[in-house]
Amino acid sequence: MLEFACGFVGGVAVSFAMMWSRYKRLSGKVVKSDGPTMSEHHVNVAEDGIRSSSSHIDHVYRWSAFEGVTVHDGVIVLWTEPGAGALVPRSAFANPAAEAAFLEAVRGHIAAAKTSAKI
Repeated sequence: MLEFACGFVGGVAVSFAMMWSRYKRLSGKVVKSDGPTMSEHHVNVAEDGIRSSSSHIDHVYRWSAFEGVTVHDGVIVLWTEPGAGALVPRSAFANPAAEAAFLEAVRGHIAAAKTSAKI
């Protein structure tokens, strides 16, 4: 039993070390720390949708594109498709009241867009 336990722990350690070295080697090639993905973004609620801007990108999500909004541990997901959406970190808000106001505004705009699409 001792041999099995040592072999198992050793195998897990080797697997972890191999995965970590691959991650460190490839992580810098996937996204740049100052590139469009990782740079600071500013998200604003507008009449026509959500505007996300950074030093590299200006993007508009129209209200009709959203299917719903959910809040998970550290992120708010504005769903555009069943497997994709716009992410807003919850840490972006100064306080829980600001987050609640954002969610209320977003849910109201999404509901209004769905209602106007049915008419």
